[in-house]
Amino acid sequence: MTAPVLIEGRNLALSQGTGIASYARNLTDTLRSLGYELDLLFDTEFRLSRERADWNELQLYDMSNRQSGRITRLRRYRRAFRYLTVPPMALEAREVANSDLIADRSMFPGLQGFARRMAIEMLFLRADQHLLRYGRRLTVKPLRQPRLFHATHPAAIEVKDCPNVFTVHDLVPLRLPHMTLDNKRAFHKTLGAIAEGADRIVTVSENSRRDFLNYFKVDEDRIVNTYQAVSLPAEYLQRTAEEKVREVNAFGLTPQKYFVFVGALEPKKNLERLIDAYLAAGSDHRLVIIGKLGWGYERIVEKLQRVTERPPVGAEGEASPLTDRIIHLSYLPFTQVLSLIENARALLFPSLYEGFGLPALEAMLLGTPVISANSSSLPEVVGDAGLLVDPYDPVAITRAIRTIDHDQDMREDLKRRGPLQAAQFSPERFTERMKAVYDGLL
Repeated sequence: MTAPVLIEGRNLALSQGTGIASYARNLTDTLRSLGYELDLLFDTEFRLSRERADWNELQLYDMSNRQSGRITRLRRYRRAFRYLTVPPMALEAREVANSDLIADRSMFPGLQGFARRMAIEMLFLRADQHLLRYGRRLTVKPLRQPRLFHATHPAAIEVKDCPNVFTVHDLVPLRLPHMTLDNKRAFHKTLGAIAEGADRIVTVSENSRRDFLNYFKVDEDRIVNTYQAVSLPAEYLQRTAEEKVREVNAFGLTPQKYFVFVGALEPKKNLERLIDAYLAAGSDHRLVIIGKLGWGYERIVEKLQRVTERPPVGAEGEASPLTDRIIHLSYLPFTQVLSLIENARALLFPSLYEGFGLPALEAMLLGTPVISANSSSLPEVVGDAGLLVDPYDPVAITRAIRTIDHDQDMREDLKRRGPLQAAQFSPERFTERMKAVYDGLL
């Protein structure tokens, strides 16, 4: 039997999706289409049994909805330091069963379809501290020897006796250090260790590839940009236009009568400037913000509350024509998010820094006009199929909103351009790029 490919899937084991989780799902679907058998590695915050794989599976689902079950950041570090009181050695993975005992598997859809699933308690925090203390990556011993190991995010781990591939999405913790809670020292040392020891480094944009080459010593032929894939789930494609409109109406919205933003409420998404620009634009159409609360969300929520308590007035002092100008919807199922994007007047996405910018690409695939930032990877993704603005200039964002709001011909033109631009990031093209990477190593 051919040895499997081992996928590091930390973000697949989260109950709510992330951009990296979307990437990991696309990657695993691509590798399966190429005929690879896949094993999965992730971490947990609970103790794993050496003998009872079924108990490990039960714990995984049991802890998924328990807010009180998540340990504090301080306790994480204390536990990690306790592990480091012994000399460094390889960590053995424990099996997490994939039985038919669990009736509801919707909590972790990304964990399905693997030959074997394995986990290590607090693996990535332990790996960071191991790297800082001993100066080298932490060795992981999987349940069986893989033919290749692929980490879907920068992790200070390695698997011996096979090629090691690492995907680096962006350098945001270093480019915008004040906008993330990442351990910057550990992140920088991890990227340095990957630059030194990885067999191949994969990025999701040319911007991320250039960033890596600029700040770390690595041979150019060892780092390759594969971009990401964008596609629509089959269940969404099967829905009729009427069903999608009813879904939009359920939120009290009318198609084409609202703008939409999709992303976590966190500083790097630039929501404070976006809200100011939207209010200054004086549009009659609402702004719908879709996203869970991220790090540093407090100032954004405070601004939203101020708008609700003291809504803006018109030029003559009259009351705002919209009682709820800005609506925040927390985490939603992906198909509902797609319905809201497809029926929006435009997607507003002036993020300060993106490794790829998947929401902008999804909007273009759906034929929704896009206003996006003219920095980081976003010009590569959006191309000439959207309006690009300086994300640090609220006046420029305001002008773009007014332009796209009032110019129907421009909206129609961008609706035509969007799907053509999105086609450059099709699953087929992503498959070709990943096949070339793997063929060069196996």
